[in-house]
Amino acid sequence: MGTDKELEKNLKEAMRGWREADKRITELELENNQLKIRLEAIKADNDVEAYKKRIKALEAELEACKSKIKLQTKQRQITDEEVNRIKELRAEGMSYRAIEKATGWSQCTINRAINGIYDQTFIN
Repeated sequence: MGTDKELEKNLKEAMRGWREADKRITELELENNQLKIRLEAIKADNDVEAYKKRIKALEAELEACKSKIKLQTKQRQITDEEVNRIKELRAEGMSYRAIEKATGWSQCTINRAINGIYDQTFIN
């Protein structure tokens, strides 16, 4: 379990990487579109095959960049039993701080458990 600062740092790094990949995708899409326009303009020219090859190469690079920007989510570490225990302790009137001491989970995690974030089926 990482600290909030570590998680924030990792998120910032991931976002920076995503922005860089997104910028490169935009550049590639623009270049690809420009080449397609040029290709249409010179269809009678003998360099058509060279342009087709360049377009295919750009499309391959574009797909490679798109696959890189998919961020991976962190695996859930808290179990359903621990979530239920936190909810039970809160229902008994315990404060977040008392639940934190009793369970060892951070107040942020306790808040997420109480508010049903971990109840959603799309969380691993």
